[in-house]
Parts: sequence; C-alpha cells; structure tokens
Amino acid sequence: MVGSPLRAHSERGAHNGWCRKGKVLRSWHSGWQRNHRTAQRNGVAVAGSSPAGGGTFGWVTAFLLLGWAYSARPVQAKRSSVRCAVVVFGLGAASYAAGTSAAGHGWTATGVVFGCVMTAWMALVGSVAKDLGDADGDAAGGRRTVAVVHGLAAARALTVTCAALVGLAGTAAAARWAPLALAGTVPVAVGALWVIARVVRDARREGVARGQRRGAYRAFMVTQYAANLLVLIALGAR
Repeated sequence: MVGSPLRAHSERGAHNGWCRKGKVLRSWHSGWQRNHRTAQRNGVAVAGSSPAGGGTFGWVTAFLLLGWAYSARPVQAKRSSVRCAVVVFGLGAASYAAGTSAAGHGWTATGVVFGCVMTAWMALVGSVAKDLGDADGDAAGGRRTVAVVHGLAAARALTVTCAALVGLAGTAAAARWAPLALAGTVPVAVGALWVIARVVRDARREGVARGQRRGAYRAFMVTQYAANLLVLIALGAR
C-alpha cells in the first residue's frame, strides 16, 4: 500500500507523457500530409505546364505505343523486316527525343546528329542483323524477314551495306556539324567494321551454327552500348 501513491503518480506522469508525444506525432503527421499533398499538386502542375514535362510525356507515350506495335497484334512489326525497321526507327527517335525533352535544354547539333545516327544504327543495322541467327525459326513461325523471304545471302548483303552507310555517313555528319558527337559516331564506324567482318566471315563458312550467326548482332549491341556511354562521358567532361 505504501507504493500505491507513488505508482499512481508514476502512471499519471507516463500517461501525460504519452499524450504529449501522441499530440506531437499527430501534429507532425498532419503537417507531413499537407506538405506531401502540396508537393504532389505542384509536381503535377509543373509537369503539365512546362514544355519539358508535356513533351516528355508525349514521347514516352509514343514509345510505349510503338513498343506495343512491335510485338502485339495486329501490327506485330517484329514479324517483318520492313515493319520492324520502321517501328525501331520510331522507338529510337522517341527515346532520344524524350531524353532531350526531360533535360529541358532543347535540341543541339550534337543531340540531333548523334540521335539520328543511333536511330539509323538500330533501324537499318540491328533490325536486319538480329534475323541472321534466327532464319530457320522465323521461317517455321511464318515470319517475313529479309533472311526468310530473300535468303541469308541477301540479308548479309543488306547488313553489310547498311552498316557501312551508317558508319561513314554518321562520322561525316558529326565532323561537319557536331564535332562533339564524334565521341559516339567514331565508335559506330568502328563497330560497323566489326559487324561487316563478322558477317563476311560467317558467309565464307559452311554450316555456320546459330550462335555464330548471331555474332554480327552481338557486335551491333556492344557498339550501341559503347557509343552511348562514350557520348555521356564526353558530355559530362565538357
């Protein structure tokens, strides 16, 4: 019984302390909710009203629609080399345009030249090179790629021609209008030689396995990654 008043006093003190803490927490939480809602409204307003926000949203939407057209019915662009090249060109253009819009700096000669070169690299080289290793499966699946309709020899010739064209034209355009873009277009020119070498080597060998026929496409992909990375480094070091 001696300890009862002390315990009661302690319990009242603890209860009052918890109440004060609860009020502080509720006040903090309410303030955080108000600030969060305000930030959301401001973010939506800025994204919707600024040219960068609206432009980026439009380009991302275009990219998603083209991605749907690449694989889904009724377009299924991946089943035809021509449709694939058109859709891949759109995907590449939308990607670089969205990045430019998100940066908010507008188009520059470097951005235009490098974006066009890489978009052409994907549409004209990658869309054909990827089918060299899948011709048998594409034929069985009813696809109408260049390798299926016109044969591997025609697909190889087209890959070599497009790689040489993009490599040479891209480097020349960068040297003329956007020297900084050379950081990316020169690797593309080197990669074009690599792609051509892989295609020519495979054409001279009988019974080339599927994995070996995909060597040109792997060279294309490595070149694409390297070119983008080197341009980012060049822009960051400027």
